[in-house]
Amino acid sequence: MESAVNTRKLLVAGCLAAVLGLSACTSTSAGGGDEPGSGGGAAGVEPVQELADALPDDIRDRGHLSFAATSANLPAQYVDEDGEILGAQVELIQAVGAVLDIAVEIDVVTNDAFDSGIASGRYDTVTRGDNADRQKSMDFIDTFNNGFSVIARSGFEVDELDYKTELCGVSTAVTKATFTENVLVGLSEECEARGEPAIAMNSYLDEAGVVLALQSEQNDVGFIEAIIGLAYVSKDPEGLKMIDRDLGEEVGGYYSGFAVRKDNTEFRDVLRDALLHLAELGVYQEIFDSYGIGELTLPEFPLNQGA
Repeated sequence: MESAVNTRKLLVAGCLAAVLGLSACTSTSAGGGDEPGSGGGAAGVEPVQELADALPDDIRDRGHLSFAATSANLPAQYVDEDGEILGAQVELIQAVGAVLDIAVEIDVVTNDAFDSGIASGRYDTVTRGDNADRQKSMDFIDTFNNGFSVIARSGFEVDELDYKTELCGVSTAVTKATFTENVLVGLSEECEARGEPAIAMNSYLDEAGVVLALQSEQNDVGFIEAIIGLAYVSKDPEGLKMIDRDLGEEVGGYYSGFAVRKDNTEFRDVLRDALLHLAELGVYQEIFDSYGIGELTLPEFPLNQGA
């Protein structure tokens, strides 16, 4: 019987290649420990034979779940200074592996590799923002509320703005190949339709690139997922500030979670059942609490809630 959890740290050089958009670094899931990022979500989680038996044969025969993550999408998934892949979603998929009695292999890639990786079957699942366009090719098991935020370096002259109407002409950093980039493009088009300047937009490979652009003053603000913006500002309150945040209260909320190829319903269902089991155990909530985002959990794991 193969162990559900193995520990292997990522080589820093390999992760640098991933950040630069080159070959991905690969890690099996980490296990043990009680601190955030230690893989503690899988510690003490026992296999559930009924669920393990429901895993599709091709995945069981392969011997591992294949999961892709980015290197700088904290607190959901990120690589620390030691080259270890961490995050709430990382620990959650590791705990799923424990329930299903199978190893979890993680590739660290850039955002633009997610959709093609799911479409080709290279990855069983990835963490993705749930929206109607992506639902054409993927199903989403939503695991947390999300939204949008605008962050800036602490010395930026503006302390508050409305991102929906006040980014016109503003130098703005955004992450490439993300829903936030699509939203920003739409907002820029609205600026021009009103006769205002387009948003001066620069796209970066990952969220770390967005923050670096702010710190180096290449851009004035960053338009980024709310959960990520909150994490970065909390990590560096002296250097960064939040100047707008939208959790989608007016439209029923924004959602993110595990994306699965549309025709892979057998795996989607067993993945959701394993998540529901982890919610019943309290493991799911403990993982998200440990990263300071417990208020964003969705313990019923709704399907395709994004609009």
